[in-house]
Amino acid sequence: MSFCTQCGMRIVEGEAHACQQTAAGSENAWNGSGGAAGAPRGSNQGGFQAVTDLTKQIDTNVIVDLLKNPQKSLQLQPAKDLIYGVLGIVASLLGFMIWAWIIGKKIDSLLGDMFGGLFGGLSDFEDLTDYSGGSSIGSAITGKLIVLAIISLIALIGSLWALGNWKGERKLTFKDAVTHLGAAQYTFGAGFVLAGLCSFINLRIAFIVLSVNLLTALVTTVMHAIALWQVREDRKLTVVGLSVALYLALVALLSAIVM
Repeated sequence: MSFCTQCGMRIVEGEAHACQQTAAGSENAWNGSGGAAGAPRGSNQGGFQAVTDLTKQIDTNVIVDLLKNPQKSLQLQPAKDLIYGVLGIVASLLGFMIWAWIIGKKIDSLLGDMFGGLFGGLSDFEDLTDYSGGSSIGSAITGKLIVLAIISLIALIGSLWALGNWKGERKLTFKDAVTHLGAAQYTFGAGFVLAGLCSFINLRIAFIVLSVNLLTALVTTVMHAIALWQVREDRKLTVVGLSVALYLALVALLSAIVM
């Protein structure tokens, strides 16, 4: 008489033996309950669930309110509203990218018309707007402007965070700064898009709109920082001057390194 070494059941000679232990192990593996076999499935579900939970946190009404009134960003709570600060920064960058792309196309068009009219529309002179393996002048300018925008936002928030914690009565984390200052940028992202659209009408008007938008964004963000860090009245002018100076210095330094 012999027995199965896996399940311990008696094996009858001449009959096929179905091992219950082996069958149970196979079933567990297919159901995902067998350790490593079920791990990837659980990992994928966890990642999808995280994205779903993050999406559920976004309230479009809050974004609309911030778009209408950037000052409401001071009422956000970093513990649960960080996403609005991040999206505000993304919105500002996206708006600037749209403006830069439109301006780049406009520059290519102007150069094409200029050289085309000057040389009688000869196709050989169209290459004057191309260099570095076919990259147009407008595209190169667009790329540099986008890099400059990223550097500018990093320098602005970083300088205000450093000076706020130094001169302000309130000490905040960088997460707090991103939440409150980033959420104030939705309006200016829309302003960049408006400046880009104005370039189809008149370039001078477009640059006026751009300048107003940039200056307003800088002033508003600095004012938000003063209120956020609770800077004393006798230190406000110092903080404004130092923050603008540090911001410009960081932009110049990072631009020289990166660009």
